[in-house]
Amino acid sequence: MKLFPQFYRLFNLLSLDIALGSVCMTYFVSLVLNVQSPAIFYFLLGQAVWLVYLLDHIYDSRKNNGESYRRIFYKKYAKLLLYVLLANIISITIFFILNFNAELIKWSYLPFLLLVFIY
Repeated sequence: MKLFPQFYRLFNLLSLDIALGSVCMTYFVSLVLNVQSPAIFYFLLGQAVWLVYLLDHIYDSRKNNGESYRRIFYKKYAKLLLYVLLANIISITIFFILNFNAELIKWSYLPFLLLVFIY
């Protein structure tokens, strides 16, 4: 019975619950609005959200203001998590290239992409 709390703790430390929540919420909104999205969209969304959270936690773990369990975890596994981060970026890029639709990107994703780069 102790296995589930440990699994959830790791799931939470890696922010996989946040990534999964973003995918579930997007799917729910698409059902409510009756919008069809390809399955790859949900995969890329989850990967992108996880990438942002992973990058943020790695960056925060390098600061010295407080020692939370999350920061200790990210400091301890920093090298491994950087490899995971790199693999995540590569997989997003590969899936994006394989499923590239120029017209869709130009009109629906480009404004958001520009806002991300400005941020």
